[in-house]
Amino acid sequence: SVYPATDNSDPLVEEQWEPHDDTGTSEHVGAYGVGKRRAEQTLHARGSEIGRWSILRPTFVFGPGDPKGRLAWYVNALVNGLPVGSLDFVCNPVFSRDVARLVLRVLDSPPPSGRCTNVAGREILSVGDLCNVIRRVLGIREQVHLGEPPTTPPMPPSGRFVMSVGRAMHELDFEPTPVSSWIALTAGTKGQVPPD
Repeated sequence: SVYPATDNSDPLVEEQWEPHDDTGTSEHVGAYGVGKRRAEQTLHARGSEIGRWSILRPTFVFGPGDPKGRLAWYVNALVNGLPVGSLDFVCNPVFSRDVARLVLRVLDSPPPSGRCTNVAGREILSVGDLCNVIRRVLGIREQVHLGEPPTTPPMPPSGRFVMSVGRAMHELDFEPTPVSSWIALTAGTKGQVPPD
């Protein structure tokens, strides 16, 4: 992430990003985060040479065909009664098709150059909340099983990473799909995640 490691109580706004300082990589950033920070730093420093540019910063993205299989992992665990590990991590996930629509909108009608915009859902959920929405949408009556899962869960075990989505909603007319709607679209009716 380009944002500082935090269990933020207030949603992270676009101006809270941290440029890369070349002093190494902290645990929360990793090589991927360093690359993101360097790219943003370059755009901020040399943007006038590049021309018009905008940055969209999506949070945890869920949807059909997700290469990380985040939702599929939880659907599989819940359908098969497997333990899911910790339910504590909190975020405001976003539907992949919402991100795609926003990218197309920005390409069609760019915001002012040099602008960064968070892309996230409006609903703030813990992993436990997410599991309960999956259970409700798929009609799974069995409770969520805690304990050590057979494989590593795709979401962090704890913490909070919530991004402000106000700028996207007000300036780019972004309207995130409600979580229960995209879970229904993504997970299907039998708990099988359909392809894109």
